[in-house]
Amino acid sequence: MALTAMQVYVDPPPLNIHGSTLVFDGVVEFSRNERGREIVRAFVIPTPNDPNVAGEEITVRLMRARRDREEEVVQAVQTYTFTGPVPPGGTPFEWDLRTVVHSVEKPFPVVRRGDYYIRVEHTGGPTGPSSVTAESGDFRVALMTTDRLEEEWLMGATRRSNDDRMVKFQPRDLTGIVVKEVSRNHPLDLFYLNLNYHGAPQNFASLSWAGGEDIKIDAGIPTGIARQYLLPNQNRRQYIVVEVDPRTIPNTDTTEALAIDRQFITRESLRRWIDAECQWMEEDFLYVPIEPALVVSDFALNDLSIGSGSGASTYAAPLPVNTDYDLKGPPITYYPPQPGHWMDLKVPYWRILHFDYLIGALENTRIVDVNVDWIHKGSSGYISLVPFNQSLAYHFIGLIYVHQLRGPVELPSFWRYRYWAGIESETTPLPILEVVGMRAAVKALAVLGQAFRGGYSSQSVSRDGVSESASYTASATFGIYSATIEEYKKRLEPLEKQLQRRYYGMTLEVL
Repeated sequence: MALTAMQVYVDPPPLNIHGSTLVFDGVVEFSRNERGREIVRAFVIPTPNDPNVAGEEITVRLMRARRDREEEVVQAVQTYTFTGPVPPGGTPFEWDLRTVVHSVEKPFPVVRRGDYYIRVEHTGGPTGPSSVTAESGDFRVALMTTDRLEEEWLMGATRRSNDDRMVKFQPRDLTGIVVKEVSRNHPLDLFYLNLNYHGAPQNFASLSWAGGEDIKIDAGIPTGIARQYLLPNQNRRQYIVVEVDPRTIPNTDTTEALAIDRQFITRESLRRWIDAECQWMEEDFLYVPIEPALVVSDFALNDLSIGSGSGASTYAAPLPVNTDYDLKGPPITYYPPQPGHWMDLKVPYWRILHFDYLIGALENTRIVDVNVDWIHKGSSGYISLVPFNQSLAYHFIGLIYVHQLRGPVELPSFWRYRYWAGIESETTPLPILEVVGMRAAVKALAVLGQAFRGGYSSQSVSRDGVSESASYTASATFGIYSATIEEYKKRLEPLEKQLQRRYYGMTLEVL
């Protein structure tokens, strides 16, 4: 019997490794910088799962979930041949994020932060290859997970609002219904959300909350899609707002208990702050990818015609299409070299690890193909081009370096490139993680302090607890976490300068 189907899923790392109190939102996070999260483990279950599967070959790929979702981490591909039925949970495949590297000669990690998924294809065996494929859900590879941010930089801070409310978990049995808002100071408890169908003569569906009145909903398509409804509770003092998709709601009466809790900050907010600090550090502070990154200047250069020259067609190799890249920079202007100096140019991202190609082009003409062995890395993002006669390509482009471009005219958007750059260590250096964590925590603590009690200035309670007074200010300078924020800022000031000196270089000021 042929292999007819497959199922693949990613096994999440143990939740709350760092003791997070935030509700898990379904986004599985891995990180090569955190113990227990550095290994991605996936399981594959074939159909049929019996002795007939023996000899069938599958290929398992780690894919980037961006752009067209066809970008593969080629260094992570694995093949497997079934020897018989597998356990009910499937056969395992593992990737250590620290050891998926560019090549043996260039062993820097290539699984950079972002969203990924696993793709499985039936590629061989008695009935293969075939069109049978399977894909896992997306998961996230992070420089720092939300759990680690909480444990190291938000320890002791409340994650919740005093007055704002939320449902602990969105409805699961009542599919197609999402709670968008819970009234301020709603009681904290379990309450029932009811979907009821009313027969003739009305023939309508309704929703009710916590024993409150039935609110008729529009079950028509498309008129009822994304409609929102306010559902009061029994005493009409509190309410929730729900959004309904009539295409997916149950077709019978359904009741579900929902827990009302204080509103928590979302994991997605923490992720955005972490990602924003990583992006700031790479693009505006260090100009160095803090994880190895593929940097390109163009999506594709296949439409360039090859310029004339001795052996031009021989030495101008085909260029890859850059569907898979991490960072994109502008083409670089050519400047005539100074007498007595080699030609040099400054790339947009520093700490070069490996060049795939460097070419020179004007308009639609490909003029120069630089032998990557000529590229010598300098400081502050500069590279020097040092040609040597032993190179086979010298006859094609050597004249460029000797005489042809030594005039006074610069050539805009001349150099086109594809190269790897970044910090090549197996794990991210701790000072970088500290800066990212503290900068993200400063944002989080400011919001959490506001959520705890916005504009709160002081509170006093009488000894017998009968009377209480509170004062608020519209221009509060100090929140409940202001001391922690100031401490982080003091620590960041020297640490950022140290990082900049190490990876960016010395900064000079002219007085």
